[in-house]
Parts: sequence; C-alpha cells; structure tokens
Amino acid sequence: MPPIVLLVEDDADTRDMYSLFLETSGMWVATAADPTAAADAVVELKPDIIVTDLEFHGERQGGLEFAQALKRDSATSHVPVVLLSGRAPRDLPGEQRRDADLFLVKPVLPEDLFTHIGALLQRSRELRRLNEAACTRAAGLVQKSTELLARSREIDSRVDLTSRRCPVCAQRLQWVETGRIAGIEYDYFHWCDSGCGLYCYDRQGQRWVKLAG
Repeated sequence: MPPIVLLVEDDADTRDMYSLFLETSGMWVATAADPTAAADAVVELKPDIIVTDLEFHGERQGGLEFAQALKRDSATSHVPVVLLSGRAPRDLPGEQRRDADLFLVKPVLPEDLFTHIGALLQRSRELRRLNEAACTRAAGLVQKSTELLARSREIDSRVDLTSRRCPVCAQRLQWVETGRIAGIEYDYFHWCDSGCGLYCYDRQGQRWVKLAG
C-alpha cells in the first residue's frame, strides 16, 4: 500500500496543491484544515507521516502544539512530523523545534516536500526495522537467560544431592531418588557405608530423618 500522508493546512489552495502533487507521486493523502480535525484523523487513519503548518487562524503555534501532543503520545510518538512555517527555525526555541522531525521554511515547492517526505519515510522504516530486530534479539536473550537459569538450578540441585553427608559420620551418602509424602519432598539415600543407618533428608524442614539402623 502507498504511504499515508496526513496534510494539515488551513489554506485551501495550498492544501489542494500539495495533495494533488503527492497523490500523483504515488502517496495516499488525507487532509485536515486544523489540528483539532487532524487529531481525529490520526486516530482513524494512523498515517505514516504528518505534514502540518505552524500557524492556524491567527494562532502562531497551533501546529507546534499539535506536534508536541503527537510526540508525547506513545501511540503516535514514532510518526514523523514535518512542520512548515513562514518563520525561520531560529525564531522558535530549541526545545520546541525538537518536537518536529523536520522544519521547513515556506514557501516549499511540492517536489521538495515530496523528496523530504520520502527521506523521512525511509529513515522511519529503517528505524522500525532496527527496533524490531533489537526486540527479537532481546526476546532471544531472555529465552536463553531463562534456559541457562533453569540449567543452573538443575546443576545446583544435582550438586546439592551429591554433597549430602551422613549426619553421624559425615561420610558422603549415595543418593537414590526424590519422593514426596504428605506434600513434603524427601531425598532418599543408600545405607551409610560406615553402618550409621538409612536416612532420608526433609528438604522443606532441612533435617535428616532416620529410617533404619
């Protein structure tokens, strides 16, 4: 599908001029006459890029406030925003300019706008690809970490079993199996080679239980 461009411009002639050129260049264009209407269009259309004027009906920073709202919303913060203005970028505070991905001083020729939009879309696609690759890699690392943790616990459990010593003579006991009685888990061992007896170990109570001898 062609990229969806949302064009926010209160001058009908300028809006029609940009729309016609972008559409004949292969883009799908939606328009809005002000940021309020544009906000509804963003929710409905989920545009790939937004081009907005800075001033609307005498409000000198309506477009800038619109851009700020987009960048502060997690659902739209990734959408590139092109801000058009009759004022030079130096006339706006730096923290305000940062809310636009690109700041263009009018008049902007339609073919120049098209070129800038294409470059931003390409960069946006590349960033999304890198982000998806990073997320996939992170998921793989989490899975690997989970597997290693399970393996480590298994090894620890085996080491713990083989390190049990007779509670009487401290001689290493040979593990037989793990069983559960009345909800309590026991490790069973062979007779102590020194003749101390037959024992099992209560894991929950962390105590030895003598079975015979």
